[in-house]
Amino acid sequence: MEQSLISIEIDIICAVILLMIFKASHSTGSLRLQAKTFKIMLQGLTVFMVADVGLRLTWNSLEPKLIFSCLKIFSWTLASFCWLLYMFFTTGHDSYRLRKWLPLFLIPLLATDALAVADFFISIKRGTVEDNILLWIVLNTSTILYILTASCISVVRARKCRTPFLRKEFLYLAYIMIIPIAATFLQAQTLSIAILAPILTLVILHLHLNSLQRQITTDPFTGLNNDNKLWNYMEYITLHANPSKRLFALCIEIDNYHNIRKTFGKDQAFLGIDNMARFLRKICANQNAFLARFENKKFIIVFEKEDFTETETFCNLLAQGGSAPELQNGLKWTLTFSIHWSEYGTEKTPNIEMFFKDFARNCYKPASKLEV
Repeated sequence: MEQSLISIEIDIICAVILLMIFKASHSTGSLRLQAKTFKIMLQGLTVFMVADVGLRLTWNSLEPKLIFSCLKIFSWTLASFCWLLYMFFTTGHDSYRLRKWLPLFLIPLLATDALAVADFFISIKRGTVEDNILLWIVLNTSTILYILTASCISVVRARKCRTPFLRKEFLYLAYIMIIPIAATFLQAQTLSIAILAPILTLVILHLHLNSLQRQITTDPFTGLNNDNKLWNYMEYITLHANPSKRLFALCIEIDNYHNIRKTFGKDQAFLGIDNMARFLRKICANQNAFLARFENKKFIIVFEKEDFTETETFCNLLAQGGSAPELQNGLKWTLTFSIHWSEYGTEKTPNIEMFFKDFARNCYKPASKLEV
């Protein structure tokens, strides 16, 4: 009885912490898919802990016990599924690619929930609760499968990524989930006291604090580097530039942004920013380049090349990618953009400020008129 009371207290404290994290995450107002799935995962884990409290309080009552048991299973599988989606979107995949994999991703979730519902009605009809080994195996296998799949997606993405910052971030997200897997096995050995809840809460809290720390140098809406990080990087790269290469930067600006915001509303304008960020992140993942959101409607890419021909090739790659379908995802208008370039260290660009001002003089792809 004492262990049960301790577990109830642990669950309540963890649920309150998760609700606080949810409120803090919700206040950012981000429209990004990974932010949405992270919030749903928080809700699922909170319900899981509340259901665990209910289960411990109604252990000797058949129907309430079965209801809370099913609720625990539903919320736990949902949270595991959302972690997979969170990693899927965080590593740069979009909703179009998700449509291909979603039926496969849903199989463990649906199979586990179907077994839980079947076990509920069988137990009601029988009048007693018996251990369902098959349900226990499927539940734990589904959980571990979701977490391992998410980690594998992150590791594969990290190996393909040429940007050190993103590579480190993807590997961090992949390896931190070893802790919940270990906690799942540990909880299976000790059911009398809540072990999984505090460990999961600490992991989620760590992810949240790490996210807040990144926001100091990260744009909260797109997840890209922000102005502060850009200036810090420019100060570093100009002092540690490769003497055998030339330092270039591209400025990509969404055309007619202010008119789009007035005509179609801020949600459509923000969606265009998000689509553009995803597109540029995908392009820069295979380049040794630094990508940042600059001001409101602009993006800056900084990189070193041996000559201007390589810069032209990069510009051409961006221009050709302008017709990519993911750029128009969910938009009521046609997203187009201009491309300007600048080279650091010339007579007209002796410092960082002049380097950025020189964009206006060098146009590779001019702005287009608004198309609906």
